Amino acid sequence: MNKCMRKESLTNELYLQLIKQTTNHPDPNSRSNLKYWSLLSLACSFVLPSIKSIRKYLISHLKRYACMYGTEEGKFARFAEKCFFKTQGTRRRQWPPSREEILCTINRRPCCAKIFFMDGQFYSVEFQPCSTALEVMEIIKKKIGLHDNSTGYAIYEVIGGTERSLLFEEKITDVLSKWENYRGAAHQAAVTTSSTVSNKIVQQHYLLFKKHLFLDNYINLDDPVEKELLYHQVLHSLRSERFPITEMEAIMLTALQGQLELGDYCDKMIDYEHIGSHCLPTRFVPNLPHNAVAIHHQSLRGMPSSEAKKLFLNLVKSWPLHRATIFDVMQSFTSNWPRMLWLAVDQIGIHLLEHRSRNILCTHDYSTIISYSPNLNSLMVFTGTERKQSKIVLSTSQSFQIATLIKEYSEIAKSRIKQAAQ
Repeated sequence: MNKCMRKESLTNELYLQLIKQTTNHPDPNSRSNLKYWSLLSLACSFVLPSIKSIRKYLISHLKRYACMYGTEEGKFARFAEKCFFKTQGTRRRQWPPSREEILCTINRRPCCAKIFFMDGQFYSVEFQPCSTALEVMEIIKKKIGLHDNSTGYAIYEVIGGTERSLLFEEKITDVLSKWENYRGAAHQAAVTTSSTVSNKIVQQHYLLFKKHLFLDNYINLDDPVEKELLYHQVLHSLRSERFPITEMEAIMLTALQGQLELGDYCDKMIDYEHIGSHCLPTRFVPNLPHNAVAIHHQSLRGMPSSEAKKLFLNLVKSWPLHRATIFDVMQSFTSNWPRMLWLAVDQIGIHLLEHRSRNILCTHDYSTIISYSPNLNSLMVFTGTERKQSKIVLSTSQSFQIATLIKEYSEIAKSRIKQAAQ
């Protein structure tokens, strides 16, 4: 399959041979014939013939045998035909099928993957081998009860400490197959070097569903499911220090979190450090003033959890860049700024801030961004006008993720300008 994926002539020859082997087989229920049908079904869900006449020949072959109800040949033909039409017109596969995908396909059942959420929970989602990230995302929305018109979400591929949003046309099975190849390579390296470190790192792979684009009309807090998703995403941003907070804000957030988790304040000893660890960066928790948190918690007596959650989110909104996606970057193009910075990307543009601070050093809206070029460990952004330009060079391992986010936001900004002009 790997060779067929890379050479179209081999793909065409494979299909012709499989059609030949599965036509008028002397023993239709034999193990060898069913293996041919299994391979044909797998091929239809993976890569299709490049020649139109072969594709027509293949469809004719599948339709002929699909009419044989009650036979294994008929079941495989109907499954292969279904795979063919689902694969047709989709993005070309980048990786050969994984073992799990092969087992699912030859058993005529959908693939399955765990999709995690920001609160640590997960759902097992079934999908076709050719399903795109957009299609799987729609399945997730229905499963968790999110409104159909909810937009701005994405499925992320998380590997260790880095994450990448999947393109809508990207196939989930490609991601799973890539992980299997990485694990195999890491295991081989571990055997060779007698070390399990690389293997442990590679095993930290999972798919994450969360908000990707934070635009005003993309957020609906009246939807309780979306509100819950955003709340847990905000908690994660706070814990991972992607949100600058003062000591007073830390006290207020911990008290609100306490009201959410425990309800009204009571006289018994409350472990506010434990509660604070759910909504604050690790460095804030040991120095949390217990008495100040307790006093604020008492003032919230009688407040329902829904109202406490609303106040929690409103407090977060006090920072103008609360909807921005924050990245750690390093700069060396000016000595006037610290070397370590934050890069914030939101619906307005890009912002450079002092690290873990609200102090904005500069802002460039999307109309002033001329071009941007991501590399493996750096990002170059040209801003200004055609006559006068300035260059920003940032060192980061997430340059491609930043560039994707800038592209998506800038395209939305351009479309809005066109709509306003019309």
